[in-house]
Amino acid sequence: MVPGSPEKLYAGTVNGVRLSQDGGKTWTQVPGPLGTQSVMSFASEPVSTQLFAGSDTGGVYQLSANHSQQWQRVGSPSRGAPIFALAASPHGGDVVLAGSIGGIFRGTRTGSTWQWQQVARTGDSSVPAITWAPWNPHQVFASVFGTSPAVLASSDDGRTWHPYGAGLPATLPAETLLPLRADSSVMLTTMGAGVWVLHANGIWHDVSAGLPQRHAMPAIDDATAKAQFAGTMGYGVYVRQQANAWRRLGHRLAGTEYTVLSLILTSGPEPQLFAGTARGLFRFSLNGK
Repeated sequence: MVPGSPEKLYAGTVNGVRLSQDGGKTWTQVPGPLGTQSVMSFASEPVSTQLFAGSDTGGVYQLSANHSQQWQRVGSPSRGAPIFALAASPHGGDVVLAGSIGGIFRGTRTGSTWQWQQVARTGDSSVPAITWAPWNPHQVFASVFGTSPAVLASSDDGRTWHPYGAGLPATLPAETLLPLRADSSVMLTTMGAGVWVLHANGIWHDVSAGLPQRHAMPAIDDATAKAQFAGTMGYGVYVRQQANAWRRLGHRLAGTEYTVLSLILTSGPEPQLFAGTARGLFRFSLNGK
């Protein structure tokens, strides 16, 4: 979703970017350099509302602030490896972090030029998610899939990194990192090893109650309703409200062909939850939740 424009949505596919300007009712292909690439990740810069996208070939692209639908390549920090995660600085700096196979990369902009450097190394493991902490605009977390440490943290806007796994198993099939702004915490999802929540200066604790096989993949937060939504691998979409146990939302999306790969939540008088799968995009109305 485009910040400040709740009706405008972007979706990454195996064949470029799709754009909806009516809250997800209709979609069109976006022309340009991302037109034939697999798009793996998105990020928005809250202050300027600029958007960034990462491709499966290692490119990072920027959409201008006027959202003219023209994407411009701003770097290839991972040397061809997929960009699984992107996170833009929340406090107005021209900084973007990218997660890929082997580590984390930090991009800084001076004028119209971007410079990239690798700031953390994870061997052969990938970095599937990066997020800034809601309690500190200079603290960042990154998940690492299948190796120790399972979570890395930075307290200097992504320049240096250290392990931050107190309370977690040594290794995890880590997936999404989600900031929960209503209670100033961060949620970590995994593929069958639990869903975990971290508060400022605390330890990670398990909040998997109600999830099938303690499993979740993409997740999204509704701060107003104090609710989180999580997609699973063939078990549908689940919701967690007011820190209660997870419960299933609706009765579709069963079976591995309906593995939920992404979630989008729209706002307004008729909020909608979208789930992206290999079988297409599905919509659920939240008015009666």
